[in-house]
Amino acid sequence: LFEFKIIYDLLVGGAPLDGFGSNLVDAAAERRAWSAILAFLSLSRLAAAGAPLSAPTQLHNAAVHILEAIYFGSEYVVYKAPSVFPPILWIVILNALVFTLWAAFVSLLGPSEAKLHGA
Repeated sequence: LFEFKIIYDLLVGGAPLDGFGSNLVDAAAERRAWSAILAFLSLSRLAAAGAPLSAPTQLHNAAVHILEAIYFGSEYVVYKAPSVFPPILWIVILNALVFTLWAAFVSLLGPSEAKLHGA
């Protein structure tokens, strides 16, 4: 949940947009929008951690992270964002894959199996 420090720095500390956000205009409205995106990602992870055997919650978390991977990948590959650190992109893709596999597993468990495991 390192995003909360980034959000704080963007909104309060006046940090510039860089990395995957470096193709955006570095202005207040863009920093607020980028902060909202980071908050959505963080909240989806918090919800997933709070309900690890809830198929809808895990599917939502996986979908959000798949969209993140598509967006970040296109910013790096297609739009050549100038200050992207490539290993971060691989971590984003790995997150999307892991969250998708977990969502598929939980979905296949079904409600009766999930209750057996404490959901």
